[in-house]
Amino acid sequence: MKYILYVTFDNQEDVKTILHDVFESGHNGTVLQSTSVRHLLDDDEISSDDPMFIGLRHLNAGELVNSCFAYFILDEKGLNEVRDLIRRETQNFTTVKGGMYYIEINNYEGSI
Repeated sequence: MKYILYVTFDNQEDVKTILHDVFESGHNGTVLQSTSVRHLLDDDEISSDDPMFIGLRHLNAGELVNSCFAYFILDEKGLNEVRDLIRRETQNFTTVKGGMYYIEINNYEGSI
């Protein structure tokens, strides 16, 4: 059985460290830079030059802006490992704002 884990973080210095630690623990995912509706309406300078999708292994090359949204396709063991790592490093989202949820994938095909 595979699961897709969705995580959203407000951008803080710790987010890059958390995502790096997820990668170093043997898991990969995709990071999408995002912005809240409030920031979108308040910000006059949204740059179309910023990359929208970043693989975890390429994270050192880019900077996160405003907030980010990451997703991971994991088996049950990986799901529990990544969730526990994120809970621990965000102190249950008290030191780093954000949230996460997962959905069971019923029809997954692929090699990851």
